[in-house]
Amino acid sequence: MNDIYYVVHYWQRTDLGIDSQKYPKAVDIFAVIYGFSQDGKSLFSGDYEYLSRLVGTSVRTAKTVIKYLSDELEIIKKFKSEFGASNTYLYNSEKVALLRKESAMVALQQGNNCTFNSAMVARHYKDNNKDNNKDNNKDKKINKKDSDICTKVIDYLNQVAKTNYKPNSKQTRNLIQARINEGFTLEDFLTVIDNKTKQWISNPEMVAYLRPQTLFGTKMEAYLNEPKPKSRLDNIFGDM
Repeated sequence: MNDIYYVVHYWQRTDLGIDSQKYPKAVDIFAVIYGFSQDGKSLFSGDYEYLSRLVGTSVRTAKTVIKYLSDELEIIKKFKSEFGASNTYLYNSEKVALLRKESAMVALQQGNNCTFNSAMVARHYKDNNKDNNKDNNKDKKINKKDSDICTKVIDYLNQVAKTNYKPNSKQTRNLIQARINEGFTLEDFLTVIDNKTKQWISNPEMVAYLRPQTLFGTKMEAYLNEPKPKSRLDNIFGDM
């Protein structure tokens, strides 16, 4: 195992929306699978024990992270072996390309704000080094009040952005609950919806990003605190 190594790229920490606070080893595990399958032909076929030893975590955590990356973020694909061996994995090139394009557009809109990107990297490194004494919060249930917030947020998004998202979607509720746990309020969610709808609703390239995964992901704080959009931004994005 000493001769095996993997590389974590900058964009893997900042562009994929990975929740490193809830899943501290998720970036590392994605980096391993990406390293094996980035040529578009090869697959990662190591078992959970191998993967856990490589990134320095437990087998249980490796299983949880794989499920998170494949089922929730959909940035890796899992295939069951026909011969009963361990599962095989590769990174989802289409989904990853979409997320990286989205991140690039956001960076352009923010004027290539390096401070923002540096802060995101610093946050991910800090998250990766946190003690595991917060693990007992991972299974916190959404209480009645937070459930009401989820419903109000999605209903408002559907009304303003002319979308049709379901407030009872597990992925959507997990996203909103994660932001609530960080201290965001109902008013914060509505403000982000208003701001991004004004910026993106008339832009053919950006309107598709008026969705919970984009608005309420790890970039929500940046959306909430960004300067009011200027009219020239539409022209900038129109030339992309």
